[in-house]
Amino acid sequence: MIPVLATLISEAAGPAPAKAMGWQAASANLGQAIAATATGALFGAWQPLPFVAAAALLGAGAAAAALLSARNMSATV
Repeated sequence: MIPVLATLISEAAGPAPAKAMGWQAASANLGQAIAATATGALFGAWQPLPFVAAAALLGAGAAAAALLSARNMSATV
């Protein structure tokens, strides 16, 4: 995903691709830091909580994918 994102950012950046890539790298690093902090806080609150939260997010993603797939299948038939 990151190489594809980097390509899209550099193509859309116009005359300043290095600046755009710097912003993208900074955003990615900030996201990783926030995720690690949140996971640590959740784990400190209740040890299974990060895993329960991850399972809930995966379930929501699977449900959304199933709905989108069903809509696309009915639209093409």
